[in-house]
Amino acid sequence: MPFGFEHVASRQSLRIRQLDLDVETKTHDDVFVIIRLAVQYVIPSKDQVYDAYYKLADHTIQMNSWVFDVVRSKVPTMKLDDVFENKDEIADEVKKALQERMAQYGWEIVRALVNDIEPDAKVKDAMNEVNRQQRLQTAAQAQGEKEKILVIKKAEAEAESKRLQGEGIANQRRAIINGYRDSIQNFQDRIMGTTAKEVMDLVALTQYFDTLQILGGDARSKVVFLPSNPGASGDFMNQIRVAFS
Repeated sequence: MPFGFEHVASRQSLRIRQLDLDVETKTHDDVFVIIRLAVQYVIPSKDQVYDAYYKLADHTIQMNSWVFDVVRSKVPTMKLDDVFENKDEIADEVKKALQERMAQYGWEIVRALVNDIEPDAKVKDAMNEVNRQQRLQTAAQAQGEKEKILVIKKAEAEAESKRLQGEGIANQRRAIINGYRDSIQNFQDRIMGTTAKEVMDLVALTQYFDTLQILGGDARSKVVFLPSNPGASGDFMNQIRVAFS
């Protein structure tokens, strides 16, 4: 209108605005925390500019009060761990409460966010220590399982080694017995009237002298005392026979 009868009282933006708030409250397990929130709001249309400007003297103060009311009624019912896990639930409660109350004043709540949850420094240190001890416990359990598996595998390997060693010795003895049997059979076929005992005595005596020959040819062998009387061979034979009997 001309002649100065009318002037512009305020210019309102239709852009989205953001209100940042820090709310200090206590959890159900008596831990004081600071909840950092961000509330995004807007004048939804030109038709509501009048209400947004005139119905509230300061809309931010009113929003601040309602956010504090919602957070301080919601968080004390939750434990600290639940607050961290369900921060989206807190944000939804804030948005719902503000949306119902601010709509009548020409404002629309676009989004409410819980940007950070900051407990007391000592509580944070205690939580970190608990987490560290849990990780150490898990690592110790893993190390114990590792050592247990190594011990079991070592025992299984030793058992398998003993089994294979026993099978090897059994096979060796079986081969020796089969060799003796074939030797006795061949000896009896060539020299008629020879008994198996006589053949085994001869084999034992032959092995005895072979052993003496090996000992004498080894530079590391010690002194071996042998009887020198003429009947020494017979004595050897009797002693070997007694040893095998």
